[in-house]
Amino acid sequence: ECQQILGAFYTPGIHVHPAFVQMSCEEIDRARERNVRLIGELVPYMMGWRSYSTRGMLEIFEYAAEKDMVVSLHPTTMADMDALATFLPHLQIVYAHLTGTDEELELMRKHDNVFYDYSAHGKDFEGMLRHSIDRVGKDRILYGTDFPGANPVSDKAVALASGLTSSELEALFHLNARRLLGVANGDGNNKWIG
Repeated sequence: ECQQILGAFYTPGIHVHPAFVQMSCEEIDRARERNVRLIGELVPYMMGWRSYSTRGMLEIFEYAAEKDMVVSLHPTTMADMDALATFLPHLQIVYAHLTGTDEELELMRKHDNVFYDYSAHGKDFEGMLRHSIDRVGKDRILYGTDFPGANPVSDKAVALASGLTSSELEALFHLNARRLLGVANGDGNNKWIG
């Protein structure tokens, strides 16, 4: 219903679970029939499991990749995150909460299918966006809100105060997500300014 009111501006996501592989794949089919392309953000420790590179999750994610879905995932261990990106190089993965560590940036350099959102950190990681963009570019970092767990205003303010170019801000605030999710640019009313 929200998508009918808000059009392309609203992009809902779904959840899947490794204990329910068949039901999860059916949910992926149901979502794709409604043009939903986003799974998650999945948070394993809140859902009773720990690893993305398990048989059940890999089966679900393989199916998701076949259906051109994007998965948004809360970080686990670097080894697990690297294993998932390695096992399924055609799956588009967005890990949450970029902090700009060498390990995160190396994961992005190693895997073209890995994206990060930066959310929930605000001023804690001032300078992180400039540092990250200088090392991996602007095309695979997305603005995330982590709402209602965090106030999205602080992350937006940090981005606006980070000395990023207009092109970099547009990429972070909407162009990267539009490209990743296959959302048309629309009439220009969804700009990052304002």
